[in-house]
Amino acid sequence: QTRTRAVYIQDLSESKGYAVSIGLAYLSKGNTIDDLIKEAEKNMYIDKSHYYAKHNIERRRGKI
Repeated sequence: QTRTRAVYIQDLSESKGYAVSIGLAYLSKGNTIDDLIKEAEKNMYIDKSHYYAKHNIERRRGKI
């Protein structure tokens, strides 16, 4: 259900001319809040790279 809501937010944002990257993570037993944040951030950057690839956007630093 969380992933469905994230996709909905992305689709709605894109229909308004915006793009958002969302990183989902779930707290597991034995993990800390810091672990959760790191996982969510990693997943957000993966989502972001998929967006750039899908839209043929070059985002490497130093590229214009």
